[in-house]
Amino acid sequence: MARRIVIGGLESSVIIQPDMLSSLTLVIIPIMNLGGKISPSLLELKQLKYLDLSGNYFGGNQIPEFVGSLKSLKYLNLSDAGFGMMIPRQLGNLSRLSYLDLSRNDLGGTIPHQFSNLTKLIQLDLGGYNNGLEVDNLQWLSRLSSLNYLDMSLVNLAMATDWLQVEGSVNKLEYLNLSGNTLSGNIPRSIGSLTQLLSLYLRNNNLFGEIPSSLRNCTSLNVLDLGENELFGRIPQGMGLDLSDLWVLDLRSNRFNGSIPLELCQLVSLQILDLADNNLSGTIPHCFGDFSVMAEKHDTIDISYYYSSFYYSDFGDEVWCMLRGRKAKYSSTLRLVTSMDLSNNCLSGRSLRN
Repeated sequence: MARRIVIGGLESSVIIQPDMLSSLTLVIIPIMNLGGKISPSLLELKQLKYLDLSGNYFGGNQIPEFVGSLKSLKYLNLSDAGFGMMIPRQLGNLSRLSYLDLSRNDLGGTIPHQFSNLTKLIQLDLGGYNNGLEVDNLQWLSRLSSLNYLDMSLVNLAMATDWLQVEGSVNKLEYLNLSGNTLSGNIPRSIGSLTQLLSLYLRNNNLFGEIPSSLRNCTSLNVLDLGENELFGRIPQGMGLDLSDLWVLDLRSNRFNGSIPLELCQLVSLQILDLADNNLSGTIPHCFGDFSVMAEKHDTIDISYYYSSFYYSDFGDEVWCMLRGRKAKYSSTLRLVTSMDLSNNCLSGRSLRN
């Protein structure tokens, strides 16, 4: 019989006697303002499969190396817990992990190459707001063939010149966030091999060139955010024909030119369209006032159906919007947002009612 400890949630705690520790399989202690260091006595939990210490504050201490000895772990969530310094390479010993979340900490240094041993990972989140992590190469990632969720936002990938060629080899990805990574160069054609992608974020990098035609192979895309780069050329016509499931399209703050393709009128599920701060010209398509989803109010749709893993199915997509010159961030209520921004271009035509 599985034995569990849950503290800080709605579920009642189960009292575990000392002689039962070796068979404990689940520990959840989120958002309890725990501090200090994690005790090595955790190693007594030899059958521990699920460990969640997220939302605590461990004062900038390093993630203990001995966590890598909890060989039965399948789920490890240390997000937003005030950990600092380098990620211990010993975490690469957790070969049974399906879920690893180290996001929103104060981590630094290089992501360990030993992560290549985590071949059963389904979800990997290393993103964060105060991230000092960097990557010298991403070959370790090419071995994670089961991965379908990857967030490395704000990780410095400037030295990883093979960044998207490697991502292209992880072809089960449904969610990919590489925002704020100081990436440069063209978006490689290999992006088209990620045919299961639902959400793609390459925002706030130094990418340039045209959007590759291979992107049209990603026909399941719901969210495409390429904003705040140096991309140029015309907006591809195929974006409106082949990516018909889009409900967020953000090309803001690039150098796109030419007219807005009429094919974008085919995006009948669109919730957010941001083409602001480009060099677009010509007439605003009349159909932009007819987007059926933008023009109507809809009940909240649970975003969890866009991603599902063995343990965790309620990740939230998030998008920055400019509304009347004010920047706003939307996440769990994203399906309620209706926004269109075409400002700071050379467009003509009637103002849109919506």
